[in-house]
Amino acid sequence: TGWRRVTASDLRTSTENSRSITVEPLTKGFSGARVLAVYAEFAQGEAAPYPLPYFAKIDTRKRILREYEAYDRFVTRYIPFSQRPNCEPKRCFAALTDGILVGDFVDDSVPLSDVVKPHGARSIIHSLFDDALRGWRQQAYYSNQRMPLTAIRSSILDPGKIKAAHVEAAGKFGATKPPTELTAILDKSAKHSYRCGPVHGDLNAQNIRVRNGEAVLIDFYKSRPGPLVADLASLEIAICFSIEADAHWNDNDDGLYASSDRFKEWRRHIDELFKFVPGEFGMVPPLQEQPCVHDWMWSGCRQLRLMASYIEPNSEDAYAFLLSAYLLRMAMFPEDGKKIEPHSPDSVVRGYAYWCAERILSAITSHKEAA
Repeated sequence: TGWRRVTASDLRTSTENSRSITVEPLTKGFSGARVLAVYAEFAQGEAAPYPLPYFAKIDTRKRILREYEAYDRFVTRYIPFSQRPNCEPKRCFAALTDGILVGDFVDDSVPLSDVVKPHGARSIIHSLFDDALRGWRQQAYYSNQRMPLTAIRSSILDPGKIKAAHVEAAGKFGATKPPTELTAILDKSAKHSYRCGPVHGDLNAQNIRVRNGEAVLIDFYKSRPGPLVADLASLEIAICFSIEADAHWNDNDDGLYASSDRFKEWRRHIDELFKFVPGEFGMVPPLQEQPCVHDWMWSGCRQLRLMASYIEPNSEDAYAFLLSAYLLRMAMFPEDGKKIEPHSPDSVVRGYAYWCAERILSAITSHKEAA
């Protein structure tokens, strides 16, 4: 195809013993990796000719080897086999510059983003953290290790990668500080040491699949030791911001998104959820008294923050700092050269995430200075 030096024959090698294969391209993530669903037909002599489908992930050698090692180090012995793909080591290989990771395809599943709005995320969040990631959470309490945010901040947030277009969009809402200044505030002010354990590193609404009401995790490239609450913060931002950023919108038919009733209603809830008030421990929102169109978002946010306050019970701003890092991270994307449409929901929401981060960090620093 010319996309990589890995060839079709390499893919055929990864499905050894097959007489033929049919591939279906899957949606690219921000990493730029190419992911395929592979349907093989085995040659005669096998017990049955049609196995369940595989996934094949084609990426640089370095990234494939890193994810392969993550399966061995963090996944195979710690996450239940029904809640993650099973890597097929004998079908994986790394060439000179590129490689292929092969495993069981999570068939008959949908991304969390397709489930959370009509049905809410409470049962899926429970399945994810109390079942799928139970093994990781146990390690954190057995080891009782701690880690400052500065130890992993660069793996979450690189201010040099924040898009100028998103900073400009944030300015329309009131943001005044550049990315370097906000990052410096994070590095200087976030003194809390977080409970440390294995984390996914990229927990978003696409990397959580839902099958038969159960959470299934995929894409372990960024798995590593880190603050246990980091995955909670990552998922919260995905639920509250990324899903809205993906909204289908047509300016010609619907008018400007930033002026729409949809954005105003979303913003009203975000303003309540993403504010730091001294004394309101962990930013845990109250139960909603009246039903509304964003019940699913409010409920998921409350559930995740209650979990975070249990993991980090001794600091009122520890989780707020992590949220700020992931809010700023929103402004780093897209990173694949995709054109940024300044009035699109994606651009507006990412700009608003930046503004929310600045507002939270400013409130924390003002509170510390006053104290």
